[in-house]
Amino acid sequence: MTLPPRPKWTALDFPGDFKVGLRGIAELCDWQVRERDGLIQVATSERYRDQAPQLIRLRRLADISNAAELDAYRSLDSWPAQDQFGVTDLVEQIKGLPEVGDPRSARDAWTQFRLLVATLPDREVADYVRRHFLSVVSQIRTASVWAIDVDPRLTWRIATARMLFSAAEAPEVLERAVRDGVRGFPAPMGLMPSFAYGMNALVEPVLLPAAPWILGMNGVRRGGHVLILFGKVEPGFEAVQAPETIDLLHARSMASPRRPVARPEFDPEAAARWLHWWVSRVNSLMGLATDIGRYAGPDGIYNSAAQLGVLLSVDRLFATVQEILADAGRSRFPRTLMMFDVIDILDGLSFGSWESMLRIDRLPSQLAELEGLLPAGARDLVLTRCRPAVQALADFTDGFTLIPERLTNDGQIRIRQRDGKGWQDTSLGSAAQSYLRIARNATHSYRQMAKDPRDVSLLGSHLGQIPDHLADLAFFHFLRFLTTPVLPFQ
Repeated sequence: MTLPPRPKWTALDFPGDFKVGLRGIAELCDWQVRERDGLIQVATSERYRDQAPQLIRLRRLADISNAAELDAYRSLDSWPAQDQFGVTDLVEQIKGLPEVGDPRSARDAWTQFRLLVATLPDREVADYVRRHFLSVVSQIRTASVWAIDVDPRLTWRIATARMLFSAAEAPEVLERAVRDGVRGFPAPMGLMPSFAYGMNALVEPVLLPAAPWILGMNGVRRGGHVLILFGKVEPGFEAVQAPETIDLLHARSMASPRRPVARPEFDPEAAARWLHWWVSRVNSLMGLATDIGRYAGPDGIYNSAAQLGVLLSVDRLFATVQEILADAGRSRFPRTLMMFDVIDILDGLSFGSWESMLRIDRLPSQLAELEGLLPAGARDLVLTRCRPAVQALADFTDGFTLIPERLTNDGQIRIRQRDGKGWQDTSLGSAAQSYLRIARNATHSYRQMAKDPRDVSLLGSHLGQIPDHLADLAFFHFLRFLTTPVLPFQ
């Protein structure tokens, strides 16, 4: 059965206390506005015109051929000004930092780059990026520098969703804010930190598919990102046991030994193709997430809580995937716990069930499908961590064979029934899913599981060694989600 198309419009009960007014908000968010049956209705302009969203835009600024030309970087001057927010007041303090004032390593140089791009006066950014890139390209001749513009529409749509939520859920606070001239609303901004400045989590994971090898580095400003691609991968961390003394006191594990990720080799343009693909997919996803017409309730009126719930989930999804990749090669079990978070978020966004994303018999076909959807020439780079993740679930499943007394003649495993009165033959794949769910649910402690005969039986059938690469299933399923973004309608 073919479902009818979703309406583009939603009725909006706009608070009259907002000084900017509906027309002002509509202009900032790029909404179309109309009146029907006595109700004000709004729709995003791209949905109204059936156009693809362009909420972030990618531009190649320079490579070795024009690295010295200041005009190549002048478009950065068109970014929204940020001097008036007082960020430049920090510059002198930042320049006093040893790694900024006197960089002596690649890590220092990139620390300087990120800090100064974020804080330099608007008029100085283009020339600083030029000078820094000249230094980079003198050592890495395949490097290129890009701008990722964050359209103000995206920022305003997210901010408006928060404001409309606050007005709907706490109108008395809005009244007090208007009466007393107080700024700020009780919207959970702290739960969407990635959307607060530069949309960093929408961009930075693109540099980490081969972590701990990195594809480049970026700096963030109010208008977007300045991103330098190396055209190859560089080490993401130094070969030292403890960069900081406190690192010696991390929780230790006797889990299976780490499998280092070999340095991937690829054509220098592969990273650029991957970057283009990433930006196009993020555009599609954020177009859906900020499409106000998707969040109409049964009465046809906009439901702010529904949209805020999706935005909070998307923010946490990107940020968690980024943390998993950035921790590659360092932490172990924490990465697995974050992987469980990603699986739960994707489940909550109606992408798929826990069972469908952790089924050993489905992962190979899912991997083959993903390979076909990724840009040609960049697949090996993008799947550097995904292919070992698929194998890691197979390795974990094989862990049940280390206790052969529980195995049946046809290769299944005997597990107690939940009522404790009998035994049940279960496939190793199903047992692996159930075991991982126990590990995930243990965030609420193992006490309840100790009362369940089936869970206790599972715990007694495996040594519990979860391969480190298993955590990268989060990135694998995240990429599958990005290939064809689907979000739930209200």
